[in-house]
Amino acid sequence: SFTRIFTTGGTPLGLQRNTTFVSGNIQLQPKDRLFIHTDGVPNLSHLDTKTGDRKKLQTKGLEELILQYENLSLDDTLSGIWRELLDFCRGKPKDDILLFGLEVP
Repeated sequence: SFTRIFTTGGTPLGLQRNTTFVSGNIQLQPKDRLFIHTDGVPNLSHLDTKTGDRKKLQTKGLEELILQYENLSLDDTLSGIWRELLDFCRGKPKDDILLFGLEVP
């Protein structure tokens, strides 16, 4: 399988009037998957009890979870990632977390 990760930043939706957003296009093929998430997902964190440091999931951590579950059905992939996200933050997210996935038929 081949995975491409596209990331972009910018102004969150709905915060400011008359905001200009950058747009782009990608070609999706049958069986391709697209995952969209809120900023709360990579910002998930927990306190490391050994070091006392706060550890963040970050985008790289989410990418690793997507790759870990990519061979399952989309439903099972999303369920597995969701369980991992809640485990990572010890069931106590500090922000909204939304992960949306779709698969091209």
